[in-house]
Amino acid sequence: MEKQLSRITNYRNLDKSISVEYMNFYQIHIYTVEEIISTYYNPKFINIDEVRAIVSKMESIIQQKTNGNLKITLFEKNGKFMFFEDKKLIYGELCEFNKEKFCFVIKEDNNDFFSFIGETKADEFIKKGLIAVGAEELYSEIEPMALEQRRNQDRINADYIKWRELNQTTPLLKLELYRIEKNYIPRLIQESTGYSYESILFLPENKYLLNLDERTTFLLREIATNKVVEGSLREAIEYIKDQKYFRKYPPIMDPVDMMRMELDNDDPNFLSWDDYVANDDEHEEGDDEYSPNF
Repeated sequence: MEKQLSRITNYRNLDKSISVEYMNFYQIHIYTVEEIISTYYNPKFINIDEVRAIVSKMESIIQQKTNGNLKITLFEKNGKFMFFEDKKLIYGELCEFNKEKFCFVIKEDNNDFFSFIGETKADEFIKKGLIAVGAEELYSEIEPMALEQRRNQDRINADYIKWRELNQTTPLLKLELYRIEKNYIPRLIQESTGYSYESILFLPENKYLLNLDERTTFLLREIATNKVVEGSLREAIEYIKDQKYFRKYPPIMDPVDMMRMELDNDDPNFLSWDDYVANDDEHEEGDDEYSPNF
């Protein structure tokens, strides 16, 4: 039997439980929604005090390196330990564990826990993860927080039902989706209606609106007055021009790249300015005259 086993359990593989032989090993787990990082220690080769020392050192490093918005919490039962990213178990926005920096980080995709798990109940999802890694005993320690996640999920789902109904029965706003085409010409590509800012933007099916690419934007208009209450085509176009300008004239340069530019041009490490600012931006009308306003 092995002295130690390391394993990563992806959320897609929660039906593939750990082998029974590892159930009685000491266990240290780092929990995130998308994966659980686990290490199993054979009690024949290590005692609980040694495992606690490992856990204590891990906790110190993770706490030190993790952003203060996340309140790292450790749970323990019968030689099984599990780190969560927050006192509520799950922060809300999806987090991941950076194995190189050894800390929790918030992902930048604007995805959240409840949208990620969809129709799956929050407490059931969490418990299934614990079972998959052989740490079901820990569930009794975290059950109050898991059930609170479930209650929050149920409240949010009730809001979704209400918002969808209001969007259908009482449309007060019009959503216009635009594509900024060549030469910064906006083209309307989609229209829909809804009741409120929240009922339009915060429904799971509309979360894509918070992750639009640089050349796609939206306006919200009051149907009664045609007044724009959210968004600006002028600002969207200005932002595109700003990004293009800074790609062409970067305000901050990497010191290593600066040193490479000072080499002789026949040096294999030489970097020219043209190569440094090379990108796929297409020249458009007005680019030559543009400079950012700051």
